[in-house]
Amino acid sequence: GFHYEYEEWIAAGLTLRNIKKPSLNLAATTITGDSLDLPFEARVGAAIYLPMALTITSDMDLTRNETVLPGIHDQRFGLGVEWSGLQILQLRGGLQFDAGDSGNTMLTAGVGLGADFLGFDIGGGYDFAMSEGMVAFTLRSQLDFD
Repeated sequence: GFHYEYEEWIAAGLTLRNIKKPSLNLAATTITGDSLDLPFEARVGAAIYLPMALTITSDMDLTRNETVLPGIHDQRFGLGVEWSGLQILQLRGGLQFDAGDSGNTMLTAGVGLGADFLGFDIGGGYDFAMSEGMVAFTLRSQLDFD
């Protein structure tokens, strides 16, 4: 991925996944088929850093992405806000919309704990159309080269 900070208060990024369109061997799994081809995906995002430790973010898929369900695609657009008023605590919330086949909307929230170089995140979301939620745990690390 690429990240560019235009000014102190605004940044943008681009993520490209599966550039070489890799394939996973699924012969030893219960998923039908011998392999899973991972298609190319592209996503762009931006962040605006506001006073009082607030950040507003937006990101969207540039590609219409295949899902594990045959014939179903998604193309997501998200809006979010983060408060990081304490150096070791971040609080997040947002909305995610699917412009693909499902048209679902998801409400998201999360908490991050840690310093700039190492941290832990827990986040979740609730899908209104499917009436179900999900939770994710992430361990993150970062090295900056200035």
